[in-house]
Amino acid sequence: HQDELNKLWIWRLLMRRKAIAVSLTFRVALLQNILILAQNKVAITTEGWASEGGVLDTILIVGIYILSAFLAIAALTVCLIYAMQSGPLRVREMWKEAMQQPYEEVLQRVRKSPFFRLRWLIASSYYFLA
Repeated sequence: HQDELNKLWIWRLLMRRKAIAVSLTFRVALLQNILILAQNKVAITTEGWASEGGVLDTILIVGIYILSAFLAIAALTVCLIYAMQSGPLRVREMWKEAMQQPYEEVLQRVRKSPFFRLRWLIASSYYFLA
């Protein structure tokens, strides 16, 4: 399975960025939480210039949104790596367990029966994400 993944350009791209995404997830979440705390402190302790709708408050809120976007991208990258690496193996194991037969026999049924092909597609999507 790993050899097949290594042939995919998207997999190679993700693996080159894996370390960055993992470390970035923690650092961005930490910075985002600091900005949230700062924004709450500014909103509670000051009035006028830094009050709700003020310049400092607006800067902090924009920073929080930007960091949220970076955090979502980094987390999605980590999830994609996990899903691509373990998903197909999980699907095989779940089908072998569900049908009590080798996966190759399950695939033969998929090729022969349109109804079973639909069942396989739906169940495999669930197994992949479970």
